[in-house]
Amino acid sequence: MSTNKPKTPLGSRSLVAHGTPFSLLRLASIPAALRRKTDWSRVAMDPMVDSDTAETHWELSKDDSQTLLARLFPDKVIFGPISMGELFIKNQRNYYLMEQVFKNLVDKGLYNERERRWPGAPDLSATAATAREGPLADFFNSVIDCISDACRTGRPTRRWTADSSTRPLKGGDAVRKPDMSCWLAPGSEFDWRHLAAFAEVKNRGGKANEKSSYIETAGKASCLLYAQDGRHVALCFRILGSSIHLTIFDRGGSLSTCGYDINSEPRDFVRILIGVTSAPHEILGFDTSIAWEQQQRNGKTVGVKALNVRADDTELSIELDRVLFISDNLFGRGTTVWGGMIRGTQTKTREPVVVKDSWIDPLWKYTEGRILSILNAHRIEGVPTLVHEQQVKAPCLSAVANPPANHSTHFLRAGLSQFKTSPYYLRVLSRIITQPVGDLITDFSCLGELLVAFLDYVVAHKNAVEVAHILHRDISLFNLFLADVTRRNDHKESMEMAGLPEEARVELCERIAKLRRRGVLGDWGYAVPMAEHTATRSDAAQFSDATDPPTSPIEVSSQTTDEPVNCVYVVPVSSESAEPRLISVADLTGDHNIVLSMGPQSETKGDSRETIDMSPLHRTGTWSWMSAELVMAGPGQSVVHDPLHDLESLFYVLVGIYVLLDGPSKPKCDKELAQCFDKYFNTFEPSMLKTITIQSDITWRPFILHHISEYFQPAVDLLTRLRDALIVPLFFDDHGNIRRRQPFTHDMFIANIIDTLSHLGPDAWVPVGQENNDNSDYSSSGVKVEDEPTQSGVAKEVIIPPPVSTDESGFSPPSLMPLPPMLRRPTPHRLAAGPGFYSLDSGLALRDTAAEDLDRALPQKRRRSSSHGEFSTHPVPSSSSRGTQSNPVLRGRRGHSTGSILQRGAHNMGRK
Repeated sequence: MSTNKPKTPLGSRSLVAHGTPFSLLRLASIPAALRRKTDWSRVAMDPMVDSDTAETHWELSKDDSQTLLARLFPDKVIFGPISMGELFIKNQRNYYLMEQVFKNLVDKGLYNERERRWPGAPDLSATAATAREGPLADFFNSVIDCISDACRTGRPTRRWTADSSTRPLKGGDAVRKPDMSCWLAPGSEFDWRHLAAFAEVKNRGGKANEKSSYIETAGKASCLLYAQDGRHVALCFRILGSSIHLTIFDRGGSLSTCGYDINSEPRDFVRILIGVTSAPHEILGFDTSIAWEQQQRNGKTVGVKALNVRADDTELSIELDRVLFISDNLFGRGTTVWGGMIRGTQTKTREPVVVKDSWIDPLWKYTEGRILSILNAHRIEGVPTLVHEQQVKAPCLSAVANPPANHSTHFLRAGLSQFKTSPYYLRVLSRIITQPVGDLITDFSCLGELLVAFLDYVVAHKNAVEVAHILHRDISLFNLFLADVTRRNDHKESMEMAGLPEEARVELCERIAKLRRRGVLGDWGYAVPMAEHTATRSDAAQFSDATDPPTSPIEVSSQTTDEPVNCVYVVPVSSESAEPRLISVADLTGDHNIVLSMGPQSETKGDSRETIDMSPLHRTGTWSWMSAELVMAGPGQSVVHDPLHDLESLFYVLVGIYVLLDGPSKPKCDKELAQCFDKYFNTFEPSMLKTITIQSDITWRPFILHHISEYFQPAVDLLTRLRDALIVPLFFDDHGNIRRRQPFTHDMFIANIIDTLSHLGPDAWVPVGQENNDNSDYSSSGVKVEDEPTQSGVAKEVIIPPPVSTDESGFSPPSLMPLPPMLRRPTPHRLAAGPGFYSLDSGLALRDTAAEDLDRALPQKRRRSSSHGEFSTHPVPSSSSRGTQSNPVLRGRRGHSTGSILQRGAHNMGRK
C-alpha cells in the first residue's frame, strides 16, 4: 500500500459516523451456550427477529429480482456443463439454454402451455387443503428429475422432502421444523448440517403472510448458519399461495425477490428451483477454500475440513477437526472458530492451531491480525500468537467471468437499483491463524487456577496498554481462555509490587509454576491502538519510554470536511496487482475488490482515514459485561473507551463465574441461575441492573453473595474488595454522566488478586475433573516439548506435540466428501442453548429499558418472578427515594428522585 497521504475521493459523501447501519446491534448479545429455553420460543424471538432484520432487508423490484436471478443462476451454471443427457447436442456453449430445457418440460407433459399450469402440481389456491408440503415436494422432485435426465450436468441431484414439517431436524438445539427441506446430496442425514435449503409454505399471499413467513424464515436461516460452520449464506423459498419468493441471508442483511407465480411464470420458477437444486456449493454460500475430506486414521474413517494457506512463502496445510465457537447471529461478524492441526507441506511435524473467520467492517483500520502483530512484536505474554492473517476469496458474482475476489457483502448487491439507497452491513471475510489452542475460563480445574488466570488477564491487559499501547475493548466471559504452557511469567515482580513477604512470594511462585494451564486473553478483534502507533516485528525497537501515547483512543470528530471519511482501499477485480486506491463506500461497485491492510507486514503510515474503530461514537463489548458508563451512552453520544472500562468488565466476569457455577465443571441448575445469573448477566439489551445490584449494600449480599457456593468462599473477600474500590465509587454528575470518586488501576486489581492467592489453602490448588480433559486431542502422548517451536512466530508458552510422521499417525491420503463432516462442538453450559439472533435493542423502541431495569433493582412488594427469572413489569407503588442514600449511582442532584435520573438515563441511551 502506498505511504503517500491519501486524498479525499472526489464526490465522496461525508457520513456522520458510518457508511453502513449504525445501531445497538453492533454489540454482541448473549452467547448461545448460556441462553435460556424461553429465549427460543416464537413469542420471544419473533419480535427480536423483526427488529434485527427490518433495517437491512431488501424487498426487490421485478427488475432487480431478474438481475439477481441472472447473476446467481445463469444458464451456464444450472444447465451445464453439457454431458450425455437426453438433450445432448455438441455446441460451443457447453451448456443448455432455458428455452431448450423448458421446451423439454412441455414436451414431456410436465407443463401445459395452453392452460398455463403444471398438471402435476398440487392445488395452490387459498381454498385448497393446507397440508400441501408433501405434494409440493413430490412436484419439485418430478421437475428436477426431468431436467436432470435431460441435462446430466454431472453434479449431484438434490432432493426435496417434507418430513421436517412434522418433526424437528437434528443437529440444532432449538426446535425448528422447516416445512420442506432440500438436501445437499444423496445419503444426507436428517440434520441441519446436511441441509442445502428449505422452504416455508403458506396457503395464501398478502402483506401479513409475507412478513410472518419472512420472520419464520429468518429464524430458521439462523439455525442453518449456526449448524453449518464454513457457510456464509442461507438460501430459502417462501411459497405464499401459488407464488414463490427466493430469500437470501448473508452477513450484510437479507434480500427477497418479488413473488413469481409458479404456474403463470414457469421459467422464473424453474430458474429458482433448479438454481438451488444444482448450483455449485459456492453459490449456496459455502466457503470453498475449506475442503471436505475423509481420512483413514488407525482403521477408522474420519471426516475433517482442510484448508491450505501460504504464509511467508511457506505452504501450510491445516486440518480442522472441531468447532470451538460459532456465532448464531444472523448479521454482524458471524465469527466461527475452529481447532485443528497445522503442518508444512515440506515437513511432517504437526502443531495445534486456532483458525478464526470473521466478517469484519473494512472501515476499521486495525484488523485483529494487525493488533496481534503489534502485541507479539512487543512480546506481550498471555495473548495469542499470530501465525497468519488473510482475506478469504470467493467467486465475484458481479463480474462476467466470476473471478475470485476478496469475499465481501457488497458483491451480491452491486448492480441492483437499491444498492445506492438501501442500507446493508458492509463486511469482508477475514481469517487469522493463531496459537495456542485453549479452553474457556469456565473449564478451570481449581480455584487457584481460576484466580491465577485472572491475574494473567490483568497483567496482559496492563502490558498491552502500557507497553504496546493497545486497548482490548471487548472483555467477556467467552474471550478468556486457559491454555497449556511450558514457560510463563511467575508474577514475582507483581508480588513485590503488592508488598507480599518473601516467604509468601516463594510459596506462591512454586504453586503457580505447578499449574498446567495459564490464562490467555483472547479475541482482540475490537482492539485499537491507544494512539496512532503501529508496529511490526522489525520496528518494535523504535518505541521508547520517552514517547508515551495519550491514555485513551484517538478521538475523531463526527463531522469532517478535509479528511477521508467512510473510505476503503480497493483494487479492480480483474487486476489484484494494481495499486490500491481510496474510494468512498458510497462509490463502491461490483468491479471493486476491497483490500485490507493486514498482519505484521501491513503499512499504515499513509492511512489517515478517520475510521469507525477510532471513533468515540462507536462502542464495543457485550451487554452482560459492559461497564456502566458504556451502557449508559447511546448511539450518537461520544464516549471514549478507556482501560478502566475493561477492568470493570473483568470484575463483572469474575462475579458472573462465581454465580454461574458451584465449582469446577459444576454448573448451577436453571432454577438457581434464574435467581441471579440470568437477571444480571443474561441480557439481550443494555442494562444497569448488574451495576446497581452490586453497588448497593442493600442488594449486594442477598442478591449476589447469597448465590455464591461454598467452593468459592475462600475468594469471596476478593470480590468485596474489588467492588468497594471499583463499583461503589461510581456516581452521576450534574450533567448525568457516570463518574467515579476515586481512581482504580491495574496495580490495584493485581495486588488484590495476589493477596487472595497468598491466603488460599492447599485444597484450593487441587485440580478437579482432569481425567476428562480434552487437551489430549492435540497431544496424545502428553509430552511437553521444551525446545523452541519449529513454526516461526509461535509463542514460547505453546505446547508443541512431538513430531508425528504420516505413517506413525495412521493417515492415508484424503478423499473429497459430498457432504460436510460433522465436526465436534463444545458442550453448551445450558441444555436449552441453541441458535438465536443478533437482538440487542429490540425493546428500546417499545419501552425505556434502563428505567425498568433500575426500577426492578431493589426489592419491592407485589413483585413476582417471570419465566425469564426477572421481575414482572406490573405496576407497583413508587419507591423512588428508597435505598438512594446507600447507592451513589441512584442518587441524583438537587433532590432529584431515582425515577427522574433513570428516565434521563434511558432517554440518553436512545438518543440519536
